[in-house]
Amino acid sequence: MILSLINSAAAIILSFLGILLPQNRKISYANTSLASIGILTRSIDAILATTISVTLKFVVNKFGSTVGVSATTGGTFIALIWLGFVFQSLASSYWLCVWFVEFRQISFRIRKREPGEIGDYRGIVREIKRDVRSPKEHKEQEKPFVAV
Repeated sequence: MILSLINSAAAIILSFLGILLPQNRKISYANTSLASIGILTRSIDAILATTISVTLKFVVNKFGSTVGVSATTGGTFIALIWLGFVFQSLASSYWLCVWFVEFRQISFRIRKREPGEIGDYRGIVREIKRDVRSPKEHKEQEKPFVAV
């Protein structure tokens, strides 16, 4: 949980910087990275918190009845943990969308994106369909993919 909190604090600071400097590639990449790491840590936190809470409740209620001990699962706590996961998912989706539309320089067919395609949120679906489904039309733009 501490990693999630540190990640959230850093993401908030970088998000404000992202608002102030929207065309800075490094800030966008940092926000996308933090959001991706954040979704991983939040999901692990939510799963662990739910599992531990339910398991401890079961064990305490099963074996604690002889000494008069009982336990309940904190519904509000679990709801807030999963709500944090949902909000982190939204933030991650947003920054991934910003990277995908604004800063991505190559397409799926390893071609340089045209200047009119960068930043065009309305035309992104059309661009992806053209790259994925259509036959290769602009062979002079395409570069062979070389793994380094």
